[in-house]
Amino acid sequence: MVFGMDAAAGRLAEPDPATFRSGHDDLRALLRQGPGHGVHLLAWWRGLRRLAEDLGGTQNRDDVACLVALNVPGTDLGLHLGMHDLAYTPRADRALLVDRHDQRVRLIVPFARDGHTSDGQE
Repeated sequence: MVFGMDAAAGRLAEPDPATFRSGHDDLRALLRQGPGHGVHLLAWWRGLRRLAEDLGGTQNRDDVACLVALNVPGTDLGLHLGMHDLAYTPRADRALLVDRHDQRVRLIVPFARDGHTSDGQE
């Protein structure tokens, strides 16, 4: 589990002097091969652009099985996911859950407690 993966970008870019592999190479291998071995990554990036760069662009986007997007316009998220018809406008206390296995996009309320949102509405 990693929070603020953006902060690791410089470190991930550094190649290992012995193997010449970078942390980006290892991250991409983990996303591609880890789930088959029972290893999963739960991580948070503050920006979609940094996520895309860490993953290696659109060619590796399918290695992410599930994504929860907060405050990302639907057009930007759609471009990243290769979904050209994603109509979504970010709202407070709402997120999009994108499940790549069943190709479904769901609106979720991840931060509400006891049926209340932060604006006091039920």
